[in-house]
Amino acid sequence: MPRSQLPWTLVAANVLLLALFAYTLFWGYFPVKQHSARLERELHDLYIREADLVTRIEALQRATPTP
Repeated sequence: MPRSQLPWTLVAANVLLLALFAYTLFWGYFPVKQHSARLERELHDLYIREADLVTRIEALQRATPTP
């Protein structure tokens, strides 16, 4: 009898491992990757805005005479 239980134990362990892997991949890794991509886009937009503001400030400083 113990011999017939071993394969079912292995099958159950494999199913549990697969479920854990699926949980980690789909509910852990992918959302974090999407969030990271959103943050990278936001950072890129901020860099563009910063460059525009620096250009405006430099133009204002050139247009305004210093005493």
